[in-house]
Amino acid sequence: MPRVDFYSLLEHTDLSCIPPLEPLRGSDEALEIIFRHQFPSSCENRKFMLWSMDNHGIGADIHQTGWALAMAMEHDRILMLHPTSKWIYPDENACTASGFPAKQIETAHCFFKPLTNCSLPKNWKQNVYKTSAAGVIDPDAQVVSFKYLVGERRPNFEAMVPKQIRTKLFPDLTEEIMDEWFCNRYMVAEDGPLTLWRATANRFLLRPNAFLQKRLDDLEKAMSLIWELDFSSPTFCAIAVHVRHGDKFVESKLHDFDEYVGAARTLRTRHKWLRTCSTVLLSTEDPNVIAQAEKFPRMDDSGLQWQFVYTPTPRFNETLSPMQLAEIIGRSRMFYYDFFNLWITKRASAFVLTLSSNWGRMINYMRLVDGRRNLPISDLEYGAW
Repeated sequence: MPRVDFYSLLEHTDLSCIPPLEPLRGSDEALEIIFRHQFPSSCENRKFMLWSMDNHGIGADIHQTGWALAMAMEHDRILMLHPTSKWIYPDENACTASGFPAKQIETAHCFFKPLTNCSLPKNWKQNVYKTSAAGVIDPDAQVVSFKYLVGERRPNFEAMVPKQIRTKLFPDLTEEIMDEWFCNRYMVAEDGPLTLWRATANRFLLRPNAFLQKRLDDLEKAMSLIWELDFSSPTFCAIAVHVRHGDKFVESKLHDFDEYVGAARTLRTRHKWLRTCSTVLLSTEDPNVIAQAEKFPRMDDSGLQWQFVYTPTPRFNETLSPMQLAEIIGRSRMFYYDFFNLWITKRASAFVLTLSSNWGRMINYMRLVDGRRNLPISDLEYGAW
């Protein structure tokens, strides 16, 4: 796809002042539709779809769960996590602290709020029908066990945007239009159905429970002291930069640290109000990127000041699986720091990332649904807007 330069469309825009904050249109309505589906007034005679985490990276697992939610809604089923499915990130201490009994540990519920208010029927194990993202669902089965399979990179049409969202917000949407969005535009088109669905699904799935919210608050307080930053200040300004390296080279081109800094410099040059925004919230799995950031001059040749801050998590720029990394770093520790790096982007005023990365898309989705759609973003593969 050719590089997109959205600034050619913004010549009339005053880039000297902070733009008014604006949420992603339709997200509130879409979120309400999800809640009505997943939290019905009565669970009697409801059908269910059980989902098992695939234990990849956190971003990949959350995106796949969003596909599962779309599939469940498309088939009028309540999405639930499979009772016997385990996620690699929660550990027993985290789940016990969240109030879960021993038999329910190691699930996403240890970190996030429940997906539904419904419970499975007592005899569900004797009446479960197994399928996959590309499989055929038995419409008469009360419980369907749904599994994402490696190689199913292209979800079914109904797994992209569920019918409740399509009919309400995109009544003229067809499979041909969806194909065009999926293949050519969904990465950069913020008014499209795929972006709306994925951003809103993430918004629903990533609701921290009380335990995780406290950990995030505690981490923010600790990092604000270490970084000597006052996040609560009305004048606080930061640029979120996510450098994706590691095993991403198998899927897309890796970009050097200097390219990310160059993109951030371009944003700061084009937007006058960002010129004094010297703090960079840097997230990466690559220790070499951290080393480069530490050596970067506090003031560059253009006169811009830079302060790179990052969490003290261990980093390995190797082709290790998430399971291997979780065992080396510590499962919950890895999750806390990774999720905090995502959560802290709520404080950012501009963003530099790659949308080929699941994590980069999650940062963008959070930007959109948190009412920061008008804040500048630069993607190293698609351009800046």
